[in-house]
Amino acid sequence: MLERVPEIDLVKNIPGVEVRIIPKAMRSPTEITIIEQNVIISTTGGDQYFTTVIRNSAVAQSFREYFYSIWDVSKKKD
Repeated sequence: MLERVPEIDLVKNIPGVEVRIIPKAMRSPTEITIIEQNVIISTTGGDQYFTTVIRNSAVAQSFREYFYSIWDVSKKKD
């Protein structure tokens, strides 16, 4: 049984959205957003918050490939 993640309830019923849960060993206190050639890395918890933007198409592609490798081992959340 997959664990309950409250944030999923916010997005799971949006048309076209598929939610998956990554294995615990792969989790991180950061959020990574990839938009075109930009990679935005932000902390998502703790006392201090930090965000950085990398504008480089090769780095963005590398993060996309990383995303899909994690997506492939993640479990679907119904």
